[in-house]
Amino acid sequence: MMTTVVGDAVDRARLAVALLDRLEQVTSEHEDQLIRLAELRHARSAHAADTAESSGNATDIDNEEKVARSLEHRRDQIIKALARLRDGTYGTCAACRQPIAPERLLASPAATHCVMCQSAAERRMR
Repeated sequence: MMTTVVGDAVDRARLAVALLDRLEQVTSEHEDQLIRLAELRHARSAHAADTAESSGNATDIDNEEKVARSLEHRRDQIIKALARLRDGTYGTCAACRQPIAPERLLASPAATHCVMCQSAAERRMR
């Protein structure tokens, strides 16, 4: 018999700790990324007269902004997962309302869809 990841209070507590640890890690990475971005922007403004360096710096800034947005999105997803854990809906697929496989939640704790519903959604997006 397979046990669910959120089966009992001990499981929920372990999950909460894991999610909080991941939240701390992603938040730290996001803060570091914002510092790098600020440094790049400062360097760009300091060298605004140098067109060649400025255009390369703009590309760097665009790339760093994408990374920052990605980290911010990951952080937001973890916060939402903690809210679902708190309200008792964590581990339930948002589409079909069936339990999400424990293996999927362990691999991707912020997952909101089971593998079948996630795959279907991705196929529709193509």
